[in-house]
Formats: sequence, structure tokens, C-alpha cells
Amino acid sequence: MFFLLLVGLLHGGDAQNICQWTSPLNDVDRSLFVEMHNTYRAYVARGQAYQLGDKLPGSTGLFELKYDCQLELMAQMNTYSCNQTFHPPTTSINYFTLVNEPHAWSKRDLIPMAGSSWYHPILENKRSTNDPRLQSFANVSFFRTLIVAKNCMLLVTKVVVS
Repeated sequence: MFFLLLVGLLHGGDAQNICQWTSPLNDVDRSLFVEMHNTYRAYVARGQAYQLGDKLPGSTGLFELKYDCQLELMAQMNTYSCNQTFHPPTTSINYFTLVNEPHAWSKRDLIPMAGSSWYHPILENKRSTNDPRLQSFANVSFFRTLIVAKNCMLLVTKVVVS
């Protein structure tokens, strides 16, 4: 879900001097997110991406992403106050927990895996509300819900990233 922090902004960024701080991500990590997103975005925009064996239609309005340091900072500050209390317990709108076995992956390995896990379920499957891999997409158009999802999931990301 940390990847959601990046979505919706325009144009790519330089690998140096993106943000003034280097924790939990540094500018190389941020650039990996941006490059991964913009590379795949270019395939979709040019009509070269496939879904279920057919090409997706291209788009002239699918803009490149630019990393936003202030958005990252806001997410970090809100993450530290996120208590993951849900009503009713263990379930809620847009509540989705993904637990992985601990691995000593570097951020350079983990960032592309995170991005891939975000878009592959959409491309490889017919969209179904019963597909657990698509739960993180539910109702993301609702801003306040998206903020909660980003904040709580970033907390998990902080722990997993080596």
C-alpha cells in the first residue's frame, strides 16, 4: 500500500535530491518506485500492456508519476499514530493484511515485488470482488478511507523492508 503514496502525481523525478531525508526510504529507493511505475505506465499508455491475452486500450491522459516528499512525510507522521483498531474487530472497510514470511530482501529487490503485486492481479485475472488479491483496491476512490489504508499499511512496510 505504500505504493499508493505515489499514485496520481505527474512526471518522473531524478534519483538525487528527491527528498531531504533518507529514512525509511532514500532517494535511490524512491527512484526505483517512480521508474517501476512509469515504465509500466508507458506500456499501458501506448496500448502495449495485456490483460487476459488482449491488449489494453492506450491512453493519452495517463500521466507520468512524480514523487511527492510532502505526501511521504504526511504518511509517515500519520503512520506512527495509526493503531490499527477496527470496528468490528479483525474486519473493516478496506482492511486488508498481508503477512509474509520474513526474508532478508533488499529494498532494491522488494520495491519491484511490491509494485508487481499491485498491478499483476488486475492484469492476470477477471476482476472479481471475491479475489483476495484485489482487496486492497476496494473503495480506494474514497479519500479518507485511502488515507487510513495508506497509513496503517505503511506501518507494516516499515517493519518488513530490510
